[in-house]
Amino acid sequence: MKAVIFDLDETLINRGGSLLLYAERFWEEKYQHIALSKPEFVETFMRLDGNGYVPRETFFYNMAGLIKSPQITVEVIHDFFYSEIDGAWSQPLLFESALDGLAMLKQGGILTGVISNGGTQNQSTKIENADLRPYLDHVLISEEFGAKKPNPAIFNAMLGQLNVSAQDAWFVGDHPVFDICAAHAVGMRTIWIERALQWPEKVDFCFDYRVDKLGKAFEILRNQIA
Repeated sequence: MKAVIFDLDETLINRGGSLLLYAERFWEEKYQHIALSKPEFVETFMRLDGNGYVPRETFFYNMAGLIKSPQITVEVIHDFFYSEIDGAWSQPLLFESALDGLAMLKQGGILTGVISNGGTQNQSTKIENADLRPYLDHVLISEEFGAKKPNPAIFNAMLGQLNVSAQDAWFVGDHPVFDICAAHAVGMRTIWIERALQWPEKVDFCFDYRVDKLGKAFEILRNQIA
């Protein structure tokens, strides 16, 4: 093993937990314009977000429709979401052992990278504010790169940037198809972190290891370091 490449959201960063806290802050700041109770608002907010797979502009439009206040426009929601001070990704939550595990890999001479689908601004902000950048040798974000997982081009580009072969690299992620099957298809070994996403019934298992916590993935990786 010469390199380990990670997905970002729901692998290193607890996206759902981070967004939940943001939704609560949003209600607390704008409650006078919101007819829903705090629990109802937060539940609906998370549902409309669609685990990040809903385009942001569509999400902002749907949020404005939910709140139905002339004071809370799409632009207001957009600006609050991306605020550097108290926006959605101003204080992203990391999963337990994320930094310690990455440090362990670096100390063992292992190269590290992140491949993430999403917007460059969103994903870069998460990485910077979570203090992940010093632990990563390279980052590829789909919007900037021009292709999304599961396209093999973005995986091969990362391998090229790290100057390692697929056979010498591992991939850790939570999405069965976009992360695990895609990385397996280019020849990498894989660790699937099973969180909210279930393995599709019609897709053959292709992971090398299956875990339910990031810390367990790092335990497996530690054992691969010569």
